[in-house]
Amino acid sequence: MASDYLATKMPGVFEVQQRRGARDKGRDIVVWLDPPGAAPRRWQLYQCKHYGAVLGAGTAAEEIGRVLYYTSIDDYIAPEEYWFVTHKGVTSPFQDLLDDPKKLKGFVLDHWNQYCAEKNHKDEEDRTGRRVQSARRCVRLQHPPREAATRPHRRTR
Repeated sequence: MASDYLATKMPGVFEVQQRRGARDKGRDIVVWLDPPGAAPRRWQLYQCKHYGAVLGAGTAAEEIGRVLYYTSIDDYIAPEEYWFVTHKGVTSPFQDLLDDPKKLKGFVLDHWNQYCAEKNHKDEEDRTGRRVQSARRCVRLQHPPREAATRPHRRTR
């Protein structure tokens, strides 16, 4: 299991959380580098893909867009590192984007409406169990969140 490996093999790990389900907000495995209460609490994100085919740029852009969206609305802070984990590998065009972060950023921005905008505006349940739509989520984004899109990012894998 990836979470067990990360907890025992990576130096400096405080906690590993494996999140599951449709409401994970793009966070499959969260690796906390600091204890709760640390400000900021540093973390790394591992996005696991178990598809029958290699991971392509479109699917990856959707996942990257989800993280950009949730960080832009302050649901969580940006991870220090963002990794894709897939047993089938990635397509050659996607690998080219991974090798050139400026091109990856451009791809996500250029394809925001195609891969990201609709995926990030699903209804969520509030703590009382009622269906709610945040005003920030129900407005269709025509462009990626400005602040998140301009933040420097670490290399993704």
